[in-house]
Amino acid sequence: MSCAGDFFSISGGSAVWVGYDWALEFQYVDESTDPETPIDLTGYTITMHIQERGTDVDVLTLSPVGNSQTTGVYTPDPTNGTFFTQIRLADTTALDEGTRDYVIKILDPSGNLTPFLSGDQVFEKVG
Repeated sequence: MSCAGDFFSISGGSAVWVGYDWALEFQYVDESTDPETPIDLTGYTITMHIQERGTDVDVLTLSPVGNSQTTGVYTPDPTNGTFFTQIRLADTTALDEGTRDYVIKILDPSGNLTPFLSGDQVFEKVG
């Protein structure tokens, strides 16, 4: 998924299967350029908050991580604006089925906090 630097809200995205690994890829771009230019995320902090519906109570917070094998937000090459939100099997197993709210926030090196994307996330058991 590629998202511009503005705030987006989506519903019905990729379901998280309880008991399985889950990850989504995003790209932060400057939509005022043509073509859109990736924003260099060097020095940025990206978090994803998964919350109980209609509350500010975090069920799970994804913080920056240094590899693709850990629950969190992974930015393998900050210069191309790409990052992954990822939840590993052990963490999905600990969650109940249901729909929860989420918000992805980006903190730039100057301390400006930008809500990047929000919506609802479905957690479901399969099999």
